[in-house]
Amino acid sequence: MCKVMEDLRVESYTEGREEQARMMAQKLYRKGYSIEEIADMVEYSTEKVEEWLTPKAGEKAPGYRNEKVRYPGAFTLS
Repeated sequence: MCKVMEDLRVESYTEGREEQARMMAQKLYRKGYSIEEIADMVEYSTEKVEEWLTPKAGEKAPGYRNEKVRYPGAFTLS
């Protein structure tokens, strides 16, 4: 039973670390860093970083910035 629990802990840690690295890679990419620089900083391969930064069908690119949306009927300060 201890082996199973240890395996789950390690797997959870690994997934969490990769998710953090992916989020950091997207942030650095928006700031203008190159794929190679990002890969070096997050300590993953350039191929993995490219995979994170390449949008899949139907998704927006990581560098996409939403424009402010004005809602009809919303009040504004004069």
